[in-house]
Amino acid sequence: MLEPKSSIPLLYSNGQASTYGINVGKYPHHAYVADVPRKLLPELPLTVDFCRRDEWVNGCYRKCLGYELCTIEMVEQGSLLLARNGNCQRINAGELYLLHRGSDHEVLVDQPMVKKITIAFGGNMVEQLIDRSGLSDLNKIVPDKPERFLRLWHEMLAELRQREDGFQLRCSAIAYNLLLEIGRCRIYHHMPELIIDAMIMMDR
Repeated sequence: MLEPKSSIPLLYSNGQASTYGINVGKYPHHAYVADVPRKLLPELPLTVDFCRRDEWVNGCYRKCLGYELCTIEMVEQGSLLLARNGNCQRINAGELYLLHRGSDHEVLVDQPMVKKITIAFGGNMVEQLIDRSGLSDLNKIVPDKPERFLRLWHEMLAELRQREDGFQLRCSAIAYNLLLEIGRCRIYHHMPELIIDAMIMMDR
């Protein structure tokens, strides 16, 4: 849908997942601000594999078939085009989107510069928890209070960087709260804020 007319080179394939794309100089640039080695990832329902900041410029393109990760991404600056399930949407600054494991999607940047946050989730119940949060069929998420997302993001970064005893469990709890916070934007959209907060507290 977004694929340029020119031939798109294959960047990665493992027999199940494939990624095609166009780079522009050093972009997309991925800065892994915090990642967790596999040996430190416990068997939990929900884990955080890594957090990173991405910078893309005009002309950068990716097409993923059978995506290997499960990520939530938030645009901080600029905007990009996301195509998935036959639907193309523009994701603007302050908005989020979720990419499921095994999904097919395309991302195209037509702006001078786009900056975004990426959080990769793992765990043996990650898809069920995403469904429970009401996020499984959303292409775009427009949070009414993106500062709440950013607060949880910074809490998660601090835990991942310090790696003190029990950090994996605390990151798992923060990740679940983050999913609830994002899901709140859809599930409780028309409710008063005090009722929203009470329902989130009961869910937690």
